[in-house]
Amino acid sequence: MAHNSLMQAYSEAQYPLLGHGTRNIQVLKEALHACDGDLDSDMYGTGRIIEDYESKMAAMLGKEAAVFFPSGTMAQQIALRIWSDDAGSKKVSYHPACHLEIHQYRPGYSRLL
Repeated sequence: MAHNSLMQAYSEAQYPLLGHGTRNIQVLKEALHACDGDLDSDMYGTGRIIEDYESKMAAMLGKEAAVFFPSGTMAQQIALRIWSDDAGSKKVSYHPACHLEIHQYRPGYSRLL
């Protein structure tokens, strides 16, 4: 089958390897189907649902604790700060097409350092 564009081919792929995947209410309903409807939702990383999930992931990975980050960009900035602190340097280097450079509000990560 001929495709008119790379995006068309990607959108028709049965198992796309890039992107965020399907985002619709059904996905959320399936993910939360076992949760008690009266349970309070988490707030700023605290709450039973997120804390139980973090504990489960820590146990699966054989770690004392785990932290869930709602976005990869958030995790990247925190990892950058940890490595900078460990190195004792506030200088970092990255490719000009780095996710932090292209998709993040620039002053955000500069304030972490």
